[in-house]
Amino acid sequence: PDFKAYKKLVARRGIDVLLGILVDSWDVLREKAFNMLIKLPTPLPGYESADSLVPVLKWALQLLRSPRVRESDAGALIIRLVFHKYATELGWIIDLFPTVRLSGEFAAPENASLHLIENLLEMVASEVRLGNGDRARAVEKLHLSPIGPVRRSCRPSLRSCIC
Repeated sequence: PDFKAYKKLVARRGIDVLLGILVDSWDVLREKAFNMLIKLPTPLPGYESADSLVPVLKWALQLLRSPRVRESDAGALIIRLVFHKYATELGWIIDLFPTVRLSGEFAAPENASLHLIENLLEMVASEVRLGNGDRARAVEKLHLSPIGPVRRSCRPSLRSCIC
């Protein structure tokens, strides 16, 4: 689509507004914002560099670990958005664990997608090890298991990778 008529929406401030709506309490608004973000140009305007995307991913991980379902769902949506736009479409190498890092390296989109999935699984495995080791510390650190939101982050993109 031609986005020239929507200059204000397709600018950093418009993208930030849509990202903020992903945390809204209304499911319909979150879904519409996500669908709009998916249809916008890749990379998202204002988020063309790895440095600009790191704070968004750190925020998504904070949300992912929230005890509030809408916030953990919002974190999963942001990760799913980044997965689709940056790993699957652009082939960016993205690490979310143990620290958020986006590499200047590019890979075939399938390899970048698999790399991110493996990294998310490492995060889940680390959380499970933490839970198995010191349960009191795990309860303090982990309000909810990240397994469900991580599954929701990757599931739709997995189908597009495999099919």
